[in-house]
Amino acid sequence: LATWGVLVTAVITGLAAAWILQVSLLEGFLLGSIVGSTDAAAVFAVLRSRGVGLPKRIAHVLEVESASNDPMAIFLTVTLVELIRAGSGAESVGVELAIAFAQQMGIDAVAGVAGGYVIVALARRITLEGALYPIGVQAAAICLFGLVGLVGGSGFLAVYVAGLVAGNSRINGQQ
Repeated sequence: LATWGVLVTAVITGLAAAWILQVSLLEGFLLGSIVGSTDAAAVFAVLRSRGVGLPKRIAHVLEVESASNDPMAIFLTVTLVELIRAGSGAESVGVELAIAFAQQMGIDAVAGVAGGYVIVALARRITLEGALYPIGVQAAAICLFGLVGLVGGSGFLAVYVAGLVAGNSRINGQQ
């Protein structure tokens, strides 16, 4: 729902921006994609300012929902910038977005799962000082981001999925 919610928000906001600001549809959709995702930090700040405390499980769901919005918003923003740069018209947006979505999300999801298991395997096999494991995992995530970019993905979703895999596995240096 979070991924589709970002898309629907981007389309509605983009149509309104194009109409109100008198810009092209692509520029309107770009503006919509930039503001399409929500941020859990903002939601938590508003709730805290009102004195509302969330149960721990609901807070975790909100965090996951917020984090799953980001790859879609980044994908839309980067793809729309590329379409505008290439001089594409609004009529090609649907096909171009569908192809780019399948390519990037597919590559990122597969690479993320594989990368997560590689990170876990490396962390289990390499002996480091306890405080160095998080640095090693971060370095591996940066390498994963770069490798995914080389094969045509964006890397953001890949690193997120790898983090989910590694975070839910028992590895050395974990508190």
